[in-house]
Amino acid sequence: MSEAPMPRRRGRPVKDPPWLREVAEKVGRGTPLRQALWSLNILFTEPELKNLYRLKKFREYYQTAKLEFYREWGRTRRSPNFRY
Repeated sequence: MSEAPMPRRRGRPVKDPPWLREVAEKVGRGTPLRQALWSLNILFTEPELKNLYRLKKFREYYQTAKLEFYREWGRTRRSPNFRY
C-alpha cells in the first residue's frame, strides 16, 4: 500500500532569494538588518524591510543563527554599570 500524497497548500509556492540565509545569519550575530543587506549590495524600502521580517524562512534562519552565536560566545556583552 502506498501512502496518500500530501495535500497541496493554497497560494503561490514560496521562493527564497539566494541571499536570505546569509542575511539572516548576519542579523542573528547582531548586525542590523539594513547593514547586512548593504554589505551584499541589496537596497530595500521601509515596507520591504518590514516584510522581510515576516518571512517564515527568514525567522527560522535568524533564530538558528542566533542560537549558534549564543552557544559559541555565551551571554551578550553587558554595559559596565550593569549589576546582576
